[in-house]
Amino acid sequence: PEFYIKPPDRDGNARGGGGNPFQVTIKVPKAPVPATTTDNGDGTYTVNYEPADHGDHVIQVTLRGKPVANSPYTVAVKEGASWEYTLIERYQFTIRSKTKADTNKLVGGEEFNVSIQDSNSAPVNDISLTDVGDGSYLCDFGIPAPGEYNLSVQLNGHDIRGSPFKIVSPQNNNFTKPL
Repeated sequence: PEFYIKPPDRDGNARGGGGNPFQVTIKVPKAPVPATTTDNGDGTYTVNYEPADHGDHVIQVTLRGKPVANSPYTVAVKEGASWEYTLIERYQFTIRSKTKADTNKLVGGEEFNVSIQDSNSAPVNDISLTDVGDGSYLCDFGIPAPGEYNLSVQLNGHDIRGSPFKIVSPQNNNFTKPL
């Protein structure tokens, strides 16, 4: 996050230049949080910091060792999602059935089979296939562990166009690639 310091001059008007040696410290129960103060050269200052923990953060802003404008401030930081640990748990895709004339089928009832196997040919059982009734079929599945998997979609015992597909674990941010 970031916040701005916009100090007024002695008469309460906006300043036109920078050069003030503001100091910013951010304290949390576990450890101080580093903050970077940038003089924007227009009388404002940008303060950037990256909290590591949630909870109350006490922000102290000083100029020449003296607190400014009601400093310190307490800011409640909520726990947010972390890109380093966020991953994909489930996948969905839609099968669109086509006629031999390459037009969309508008009714369901076809015999599709979806199977997934890991690199040791062990099956993945967490798969559901739903006939939507309009010629489309919704497949939902989960990957049990990191690794490579083969996904096969068959209609009446034959692989559909592009099947089988390779699925690479979510940690690699890679979903399907043709084999």
